[in-house]
Amino acid sequence: MPHIILEHSANLLDSPDLGTLFGDLQARAVAVGGFNPALFKCRRISNDYCRSGDGNAQNAFVAVQIAILSGRDQATISALGKGLIEVLQRHYPRSIAERRCDVSVEVREIPRSHYYKGS
Repeated sequence: MPHIILEHSANLLDSPDLGTLFGDLQARAVAVGGFNPALFKCRRISNDYCRSGDGNAQNAFVAVQIAILSGRDQATISALGKGLIEVLQRHYPRSIAERRCDVSVEVREIPRSHYYKGS
């Protein structure tokens, strides 16, 4: 924990190196939230078909969901969301500038009593 899920439409103009992108997302999360870097699970989902907005082919999206265990204050959660948006904006500049590309972050808190892990 935490888990970072990067989901995006297939019509993006940028193709960032995923290792670098996830490394930057993790580094920002560690700096803001004090997470242990060794515990991250990161993955990407590319959507071959999606409809965004009015269905215009120029519409695109990049969305990050980060699931964290509960217990951080609202200021930290807000800083985490805003910080991850900044990372995404750096990695998808062409898509943001030349497409109708929405960039979003959802910070999802999981109650500690609801998270189980086995090895």
